[in-house]
Amino acid sequence: MMMKIKKLAIFFGLIAVVLCLVFCLVVWNKKTKLSVLFVDIQEPVKSAFTTQLSQISKRKPVFNAFKGDIAALKNASKKADLIFAYNGQAASEISEFAKEIPDYILQTVPENFLNDKKNACPILLDHYGVFYYEKARRDAHIQYATSFTEFQSYLEDVKPYVEIPLFVPGGSDSRLLAFVGAVTEGVFGSDAYANFVNALKNYKGIDDLLETKISSDKTVKDAFDIILDFERNGYLHSTWLGVMPHELKNYTLDSRFAIAFVSLSDYRMLDAVLGQEFSMDRMQVLDTKVKHGIIAPVIQVFCTSEKKIALDAVAALSEIEVLNDISDATKLALASAFAPSYDKQSDDVRFLAASCYSGPISDPLIAAFELDEKRGKSFCTDLRTYLKKIK
Repeated sequence: MMMKIKKLAIFFGLIAVVLCLVFCLVVWNKKTKLSVLFVDIQEPVKSAFTTQLSQISKRKPVFNAFKGDIAALKNASKKADLIFAYNGQAASEISEFAKEIPDYILQTVPENFLNDKKNACPILLDHYGVFYYEKARRDAHIQYATSFTEFQSYLEDVKPYVEIPLFVPGGSDSRLLAFVGAVTEGVFGSDAYANFVNALKNYKGIDDLLETKISSDKTVKDAFDIILDFERNGYLHSTWLGVMPHELKNYTLDSRFAIAFVSLSDYRMLDAVLGQEFSMDRMQVLDTKVKHGIIAPVIQVFCTSEKKIALDAVAALSEIEVLNDISDATKLALASAFAPSYDKQSDDVRFLAASCYSGPISDPLIAAFELDEKRGKSFCTDLRTYLKKIK
């Protein structure tokens, strides 16, 4: 009898040891394995981050991609230690529960790149700007524009030398809204732009939107009227609202335009030889006394767990060698003021953003519709209809 009791005690003791080991393994696994969530981050950016994080971490991280609504984002975020997102609608939600990032990590980033809570670490910037095609400028013997008024004059003066003064891929929702947003910001300032974005967040119909005030004496209609004037003056291609970003290369090869309004990412589709024919700038501003920013979506990382490895990973992503590799892989601008960017264009983006009072601001699609894709598409459809109908 005593022998049976002894054997049972040994048996249950072994079970207890095994359960204890399993528990310790689960806890260790949870503490040492990094879970990463990418919110609407596309290639090659996502691959650049996965490569670096895989090298930084002792164990292979778990990577997940997200695209959905606010409720789904909150659920997905609960399982993540790090979240990568643009400085848009999703970032505003994530910042409500993300951990504060220490100053020693953020100290190389310009102050106007940071959110109010300082719980996001900016890493990369894209940029929706104007790219001057040098061949057209040389043919027309004109100088770069230094104000929005001069920008309009440039488009007029270059008309005899090109088929299309201004190339805008308006068939892409993000490029269409970025163009409208950049013109709004350039002419009326960053406060008016913020009001425009807030109006889009509450969008119910084009008629109500047109009457929405973006400043004391200007409405959304005033911003749209500038685009309509561009159409009436022949600055835009007659079918610009159907043109897609990938068509930039063929338009360039055929020397059809003088200026392209595209993103830095779009510009990277050109090979090195074609790329050398362009000079980049921000959308010009009408009044330098008004506060301005530039339409430059920022890719940032949030730390959303107490794990030491999570904050260590954020710190590692702020190191110059790691940032150099990320910039080389993505060809985008770096937020860090100390790390050299990929080339002159990406370095100029960082400089332009840092020199603006309002810094880099997100494009309207990400800022207003990132977590409600259906409403975003609906608005873009209404906008194209409005721009086509009124001539």
